[in-house]
Amino acid sequence: PDIDPESVGRVYLLHGRYAVSTGQYGLARGLLRNAVDMFERAGRELELSESLRRLSLVQGHVGELMDARALASRALVTAQTDLQRALSCIALGIVDVLEDRFEPALANSDAALAHLKRERQRALPGAYAAAYMLRARVHRLLGATARALGAAARASHLARQAGERRLEAEATARLGGLLLDADRPDEAEARLRDALLLAEEIEDRRGEALA
Repeated sequence: PDIDPESVGRVYLLHGRYAVSTGQYGLARGLLRNAVDMFERAGRELELSESLRRLSLVQGHVGELMDARALASRALVTAQTDLQRALSCIALGIVDVLEDRFEPALANSDAALAHLKRERQRALPGAYAAAYMLRARVHRLLGATARALGAAARASHLARQAGERRLEAEATARLGGLLLDADRPDEAEARLRDALLLAEEIEDRRGEALA
């Protein structure tokens, strides 16, 4: 850490991402906090923003919403690209959803899509998928099932296109839930089974529980 904090930070970030994917949130929180500390020490704002955002998502999962919001806000401030700004807005929007703040959540999803459109390099479909999944969650909570279905279907398609399998599992599971809301149980069951199989295949415990 004293000689090369950037490389140490990358190791912590890598293991933190894996811990999140397997649902080990306590372990992930410690690893990502160490990543934040290392990147702060190294003065690497690009990697610092990513670590802050991922730590924010973990804190949101475990119910530490004030901390999650503060971390996502810091991630947005330290973001170095429009893609990072978009992902930070999505993290803030997720906290909004968890706090039942639906209008700010939609505003953050709109801001994320605006940042993605300004991205100089072509933004990954996975980032768009995350933005549309946020919109699907908000519209579902607002009772706008048709809009939620459209957003969730788009999120699932984009996640598959991006090869973001964890995101695809979550988006497909949420799409299945929306199809159930729309009284389309056969389609819902098919989607939920697809999501469950995918989550089991990649050992994504959170996606498996959701499906």
